Amino acid sequence: MKRLLAAAAVLSAGHSVPGAAAVIIHPNGSATITTNEAGSFKVITTGTQGDAGTDLAGLSGSILFELIGGFNTNELTFRYTLKNISTLNNLGSSIAAFGFNVAPNASLDVLSGPFAEGAYKNGLAKGNFSGLGQREFCLFDGSNCSGNGNEGVYVNTAVNALDASKLLQAVGTFKLTYGSGPGAITFDGFATRWQRVGINQEQSASGTGMAIPEPSQWAMLIAGFAIVGGAMRARRRRELAAA
Repeated sequence: MKRLLAAAAVLSAGHSVPGAAAVIIHPNGSATITTNEAGSFKVITTGTQGDAGTDLAGLSGSILFELIGGFNTNELTFRYTLKNISTLNNLGSSIAAFGFNVAPNASLDVLSGPFAEGAYKNGLAKGNFSGLGQREFCLFDGSNCSGNGNEGVYVNTAVNALDASKLLQAVGTFKLTYGSGPGAITFDGFATRWQRVGINQEQSASGTGMAIPEPSQWAMLIAGFAIVGGAMRARRRRELAAA
């Protein structure tokens, strides 16, 4: 079975869509993306650490990371699309900050979007998420990465009379700068900070995230399994015929 999985992965990688960077989603929820051309991966984040009495049910969001410029150079431009898809008693919630780690190490500059650069600046400090600890990079809409009056991306304009441009999602860009072209980058440690959590919107919470394959990657993986399965059946028929 392990050989089958490995073979399917190799086949799906070998049949990647032209013009798309290779993306590997690891079992621990991290993602590695090559930097030779455009590519993307999505992170699903949920509430995991709440203040006393916080209702975490239905607290959910997503972050789409897209490599859009600087291919094969030491200055890589990414676009992020942050969405708040919370339900149940958390329709009044907002995602006020998000953070992550990268390897190899880099410096970050925010280029556009509503989320200002966070506590991290060229390796001098790190952003802290309440209950989750430090992240190398943190972008926030407000005063810091742990809350304290942050606004952010909210679900329901009838509940939160905030900036309508941040209803349901926010889009922005940032740049990662290296001493030399890294070839590939691994993102992990995804974190989010939530405000106005619960039916009374009086609590806060932090959340963790995991990268998931995009639909095109699932299609390639399924195609890989189909190819490997067909090859194994043909091999089995040859073995039976020769017996």
